[in-house]
Amino acid sequence: MRALITGIDGFVGRYLANELSTHGAEVFGTTVGPDREYIRHIELTDAANVEVVLRDLKPDLIYHLAGFTSVKESWSRPNVAMRVNRDGTNNIYAACRALQLYPRILMTSTAEVYGIPQTTPINEHHPTAPANPYAKSKLAEEQVAAEFPEIQTTIARSFPHIGPGQSPAFVSSDFAQQIVRVERGQATAVRVGNLDAQRDFTDVRDVVRAYRLLMELPTAGQTYNVCSGNVMTIRRMLETMLAASTSQHVPIDIDRDRLRPSDIPVLAGDAAKLKLATGWLPAISVTETTLPEILAYWRKQPN
Repeated sequence: MRALITGIDGFVGRYLANELSTHGAEVFGTTVGPDREYIRHIELTDAANVEVVLRDLKPDLIYHLAGFTSVKESWSRPNVAMRVNRDGTNNIYAACRALQLYPRILMTSTAEVYGIPQTTPINEHHPTAPANPYAKSKLAEEQVAAEFPEIQTTIARSFPHIGPGQSPAFVSSDFAQQIVRVERGQATAVRVGNLDAQRDFTDVRDVVRAYRLLMELPTAGQTYNVCSGNVMTIRRMLETMLAASTSQHVPIDIDRDRLRPSDIPVLAGDAAKLKLATGWLPAISVTETTLPEILAYWRKQPN
C-alpha cells in the first residue's frame, strides 16, 4: 500500500512514518521544505500544487497530519489557521475528486473541537463547541469530509500527545527545555502558565499506532477519540520532570503571557470506541517513560 503522510517532517509525522514502514507500507510524504527522496514539497493552500503532487504520487492511503497546529498562535492568526486547515484540506479532497483518485483518508482532528466539557470523560457523542480559533478551524476541516462522501474518511480526534522531539511550543517540551537551561546555568527559573489545567496525555508512539489500526479497519466513515484516559494536571507534569532534574532547586515563575485567553479546565477523554474497534490500548506510561525521555532529549540538544 502506498501511504502518503502530509506533514511527514512534523513531530507526529516522523513517528508515523516509522510506524507505517515497520508494518510494510510504502511511505511517501509532503513537506513545506524542498523535495527529497520519497518526500514532495507542497503548499496546501495552492490547489494547483496539491493536485500535481497527488497526481504524481497516487496514494492508496492519506494520513492528513499537516496544518496549523498552535492554539496560542491561532488567537493572533485566526484567518491563517482557517485557510490552512479548512481550505488546505478542501484542496486535498478536491484534487482527489478531480483526478478520480479515491484513497482512504485519516483526518487528524483534535479534542479541542469539544470546547468546555459538559461531562467528562468526553466521548464522541459530546457536542462540539470549539472555544478558540484553532479548534474552529479543525471542526471546519472535519466538515470538509462530509462534502466528499465518495472519499472514505476516518476522523481521529486526538487528545494531547507528547514525546521526544516535540516543539517547545508544547508544554512538556517547553518545561523540559527550560529545566535543562536551569541545569546548565543558562536560566534561573522555569516560567509557567496555568498549572491547574488537567489534560489527558498520551505518548505519541501509542497515538500513531492507533492511527495505523484505524486505517486497517474494514470500513471508514467514523470518528474516534484517541486518548489514554490518564489525566494529570500540568502541575503534576512539571513536578514529575523537576523530580528528575539534576538541579536540587528550580524556582517557578508565573508568566501571564503563557496564559490562554480561553483555557479548558479539564480535558479528559473516553477512547472506548477506539478500543472496541481496534483492540488498541496505550502501552507507554507517560510519567514513567515519556516525560523522562523528553527531558533526556533536551539534555542532548546543543546550547
